Order: sequence, then C-alpha cells, then structure tokens
Amino acid sequence: MHKVPLKLNIRRPVFDWLLHTGGWSSKEISEALFTKRIEREGFLNAINTGRDIIIPLEKAEKLVELLERPLSALFLSEPPDETPLPKDFRYFPEDPELDQTVR
Repeated sequence: MHKVPLKLNIRRPVFDWLLHTGGWSSKEISEALFTKRIEREGFLNAINTGRDIIIPLEKAEKLVELLERPLSALFLSEPPDETPLPKDFRYFPEDPELDQTVR
C-alpha cells in the first residue's frame, strides 16, 4: 500500500513573516529544503506568484528547524503583532543573527 505524504498549507503572509524574522531569503530556504533542482524551482515559483505555500510535513519540520520556530507557527492564520525592536545605536539593521538573539 502506497502512503500519501501529509502536506501543509502555509498562509502566504505567515510564510513571509517567518522568512523575514528568521533572516532567510526565499532562495536560501529553497536550497536548504530541496535537493532536486525541479523541486527548488517549483517552490520558488510558488513564492514568486504570491500563492500560499504547500509543502510535505517532513519539509515543514526541516523548515521550522532552520527558522528556529515551533511547528505551530506554520498553522497561524496571520502573522502575530510584534513589538518593534528598541532603538539602539548599537543595532545593526541587516544582521539577521543579531535580530534572532534580540528576539
């Protein structure tokens, strides 16, 4: 009997928020998640068209590991309201690693 993989539908605003707060680009995530070129291209195509992201559960588990978020974050209907980072002259605006540390 052939098993059908369970797929997750990630709302597009939630996916964009996860990438932004995780400090990843869509290309970096696609390269980290998929080994086959055709899978990467399909994933990037879905991102570029603005549709919701549909991925297998095993890839979703890897995604949350890369983004350092709980799996439940993928089930949100919309991104949560976050308090802005405090103004600080020691802050480097384009440093995703520092953003994760402060968060």
